[in-house]
Amino acid sequence: MATNKLLLSALLLLSPALAAQDDVVPAVVTEDSPAFWIDKMSENIGKPAEFDMEMSMEMEMMQMTMKMEGHMLVLDQSHMRGALSMDMEAEMMPGGSQHIDMLFVGDGENLWMEMRMTPNPMGGEEPMIQAMKMPFALIEKMGEEAMSGMGFNMGFDPTSSDLAAQASKMFETMFDEVEVEVVDGNGHLSGRVVSSADGLGAQFQMLGINRFTYVIDGKSGYPILTTMGNEDGEVMRQSISNLKFFDPKNIEKEFFSYLPPEGIQVMDLGAMMGLQAAGSDGESTPEDEF
Repeated sequence: MATNKLLLSALLLLSPALAAQDDVVPAVVTEDSPAFWIDKMSENIGKPAEFDMEMSMEMEMMQMTMKMEGHMLVLDQSHMRGALSMDMEAEMMPGGSQHIDMLFVGDGENLWMEMRMTPNPMGGEEPMIQAMKMPFALIEKMGEEAMSGMGFNMGFDPTSSDLAAQASKMFETMFDEVEVEVVDGNGHLSGRVVSSADGLGAQFQMLGINRFTYVIDGKSGYPILTTMGNEDGEVMRQSISNLKFFDPKNIEKEFFSYLPPEGIQVMDLGAMMGLQAAGSDGESTPEDEF
């Protein structure tokens, strides 16, 4: 089991005092402790893997429901590729519903997102196609800012440079009154979601979220089921299945490249937010224009 990084840091700070006490016995973290399962997640969640995922949300206050499913392959924090299909229903949408097919590609520097929307929200018979790119530097910056308040993506950010610290921070800032039950070798963690007046905490309040559950696979260490909700039921559910670890030598880096469809303009979120995405001469490259 990987050593919890926060615990390790504390032990290093205390090492002079501990060295002088031969009778000090290190604390044993057992599987009925949240720290045991945080270690499990930290140990394996950064390894190259592919998996199927499903997610659903029912936002009563916004009168919107969403269901999403697809497949993701993650080589490392900046190389990934996946395809997702999403269906949304909301009174605010033309026709009341929207289908979106999404392609995600992380090429090492940017996360590319291509979306095909049916029906076309702007009208017309053909699907509307949009492409966006977002520098991983911006994603990590946003993740750090979100984690300083309430967490990121209500779970793990695969682009994080320190997944162990993220796991510990998530349970430290997002969750409280955490209880653990071990069922068939898997860790079932549940408790209270901490809300606040701003950031993600304010969104939790708006959506009526105050409870969470995590089911962590005892073998892989992956959170195979995450739910957010309240005493009346679930607001969000995300599950992972068919998880497979793989040897990175079997994947060519070219697999993680992306070329926008001809004629499609790219929205550069890094440039829009002032974080750079210009060419070496300081001028925007063609794909950066939108």
